[in-house]
Amino acid sequence: MNPRKPFYFPKSRLTCSALLFLLATLFNAGCATDIFETKLRDLNDVIQLYNIKIEGRVGEQAVFLLDPDYREAYIERIHEFNERVRFMDSHLVSLEFLKDGAKVGEKNRSDDEAEGEFNEAIATFSYQLTISPSSTLETRLHKQKWVYKMDKWMVQPDLDEFLK
Repeated sequence: MNPRKPFYFPKSRLTCSALLFLLATLFNAGCATDIFETKLRDLNDVIQLYNIKIEGRVGEQAVFLLDPDYREAYIERIHEFNERVRFMDSHLVSLEFLKDGAKVGEKNRSDDEAEGEFNEAIATFSYQLTISPSSTLETRLHKQKWVYKMDKWMVQPDLDEFLK
C-alpha cells in the first residue's frame, strides 16, 4: 500500500463496486413493492407529516400537502387555528380506502396492511386538545380526507371543525 495514497483503489475494483451497488439498487427497487404498497407508504408518510405540522402549530408549512381547491380557505384560517388549538396527544384510529367515493377497504391500527386499489382515503384521528378561550382538555375524533391527484396525495382540510 502506498502511504501517499491511502485510499487508492484500482479502476477495476471501483468499476466492480459501482456495478454491484447499481445491481443491488435495481434489485431492491424491482422487488421492494408494487404500486399499491408504494401508494400506501406514501399516504402514511404524508398523513404523518401533515399531522406533525398542524400539531406543532406550524400548519402554514403544510400548504404543499393541500389540495389546490382548499388552499385559499386554509391559508385564511391557519393563523387563527395555530393561535387557538393546542394538541396534547393524537393517534390514528383507522384509515378507510375509497375508489372514486366508494369504500374498498379499511386499515385499523392492528392491521399489518390493507389491500385493493384506491384513490381516496379517510384518516380518522383521536385528538386530545384544548381550544381557547377554554382550557378544558377535550378528546375529539376528526376525519381527514386525502385524495390522490397529480400523482401525489393531498389533504382536503377542514379547520373549521376544530374552531366551532
